Amino acid sequence: MSTNTRPLNHLADAVSERLVLSALIKYGADIYFDLSTIVKGADFHLPENQLLYTCIERLITVDGLANIDITSLLATVASIDKAAVNKFNLTEYVYNLGQEDIRKENVLPWAKRLAKLALTRDLKLKLREIDTELNSVTGDERVL
Repeated sequence: MSTNTRPLNHLADAVSERLVLSALIKYGADIYFDLSTIVKGADFHLPENQLLYTCIERLITVDGLANIDITSLLATVASIDKAAVNKFNLTEYVYNLGQEDIRKENVLPWAKRLAKLALTRDLKLKLREIDTELNSVTGDERVL
């Protein structure tokens, strides 16, 4: 496989994703507003983590919850994508996220890591698109 088509999985960090989500569940709005300036839902590589972030964001910003409880989180997930709860075994996963021992002051580096990896994935995808376009140049194109 050429480096041009190499999957971008190496630009993901499931541990960082898990720790950020755990912190959001544990600290809720208290930490969300700090992290939301750094991390977006699309920054998560795993689709289940993207969904969970989106649901946490909705609970805090739309529903006005200051604290995230597992029942509300799973209900929000089910309202967006009912099949995801079973597909990703989210009941157990979310419970385990809630049990993670993470301190608020340790979350920022993990969030920054996620953002950097997401930016790198985005840039690599854009570079692939540019590379494809450049490879199609024949020299016969019209110059404006």
